[in-house]
Amino acid sequence: MRWLKELEHLFQIKIDQEQYQVITDEHICLQVIAGAGSGKTFTICCKVYYLVYVKKVPPYKILLLSYTNYACLEIKNYLKKMNLKIEVMTFHKFALNILKLNHISYQIEVDLKNVIVPFIEALRTDDRNYYEDLILSYRTTNYIKKRLLKYIYHILWKIKKEEIPTWLESSILEDLVKKDNVDLLVKFEQYKQKNHILFFSDMVMTALNLLKKNDVILQDYTYLFIDEFQDISKERFEFIHQFHRLTKCYIIVVGDDYQSIYQFADSNVYYFVHFLDYFEHSHQIFLNHTYRNSQELLAFSKKVISKNHNQIHKVLYSEKHLINPIQCYYYSDNRSYVMALIKILEVILKENQGKNILILSRYQFDLEIMKEKKIHHILKTCPSNIQIDMLTIHKAKGLGYDVVIFLNLRQGKYGFPSTEMNIDLEEERRLFYVALTRTKSYVYLLIPKKNPSMFVEELFTS
Repeated sequence: MRWLKELEHLFQIKIDQEQYQVITDEHICLQVIAGAGSGKTFTICCKVYYLVYVKKVPPYKILLLSYTNYACLEIKNYLKKMNLKIEVMTFHKFALNILKLNHISYQIEVDLKNVIVPFIEALRTDDRNYYEDLILSYRTTNYIKKRLLKYIYHILWKIKKEEIPTWLESSILEDLVKKDNVDLLVKFEQYKQKNHILFFSDMVMTALNLLKKNDVILQDYTYLFIDEFQDISKERFEFIHQFHRLTKCYIIVVGDDYQSIYQFADSNVYYFVHFLDYFEHSHQIFLNHTYRNSQELLAFSKKVISKNHNQIHKVLYSEKHLINPIQCYYYSDNRSYVMALIKILEVILKENQGKNILILSRYQFDLEIMKEKKIHHILKTCPSNIQIDMLTIHKAKGLGYDVVIFLNLRQGKYGFPSTEMNIDLEEERRLFYVALTRTKSYVYLLIPKKNPSMFVEELFTS
């Protein structure tokens, strides 16, 4: 197996048995369930290498999809080192390519604000009655006043073309964002279609509607890879499912339902958990060997994530061992909070626990504590070879650090989880799981004595 030795020599890494199974698997539909730190991106890139150099699949027959340009760049870097030129793109780019292939051209818009003024102008000139009613709906709820104001607006329209008031722009923009005003949304969709305007958020659905037509033109991909599949939305899932149905391509998806944390962006972990129900001739392979976390930390994180129900059971293992990988520091007020954080930083730096440190929070505003004078001084005088990043959990997903410090693990309205906001407890628990598994060694938890997060109890109860 020359190809295997070439890959292991190129990356100076031993490909494990589970990774080898993924690389050589020949099922039409393959779901790779990859634990945190199991080398999933590396593994799927190795599978592409195997397909091209061993199975002689032409590179132009392979497409890799991911969610962000950053994730695409990581894949491209692996492929570049393998001397492979493979298409790697986001879902939006893939959808746009299908539209272009079918000779459908659109004016692509990123910001809704760019379209508001021309949209209002179109209403004012082409749909005057609706325009006047819309203005009056924002100005008064009284029927008599509405009739009187409408008459005044009608007279003004004949005498002088009035300017669009600023408050009307902001009111219509707010309604379109909230999606509360159904009539306004219909008018806006009609305007977009008439003027061939397409937003990024429309691309996938527009391409999906095109895929449902009999005469659609498609690029002939034989293999379709999708990274971070646990973050798939209903719309994107239907898009991929329809593309697979039309092209009969091999489809390889990789992800971890334990790390599905983008429900606010319409991701739905259901489609990852029930992948086998939707794709015929499908097969699952687990990447359970993690190279990031210690076995002891995996045991703690498992205790928390096991409280969830809608997920795929998996047993992760590691050859790394570490006594007490989770260190708890309790505080009673803001002063003791600052002092506890200073002590943690001093311990990490004194014991030389790592060259890159992650300071992690559930909310962005929790990171404000790092501006405190004494803490700022420590960060400023930190050795130049030490990298300290400060991120929310969402931004830290996919990253690994030598040490992690988690701030303000409290209960309350802006706690973790929040006790007052409308939250999905299972998703919040997955967020905590992601936070714990960013570390290669220790996780330091800063916990208030009076109202600790329920996740702390879940960590330390059997």
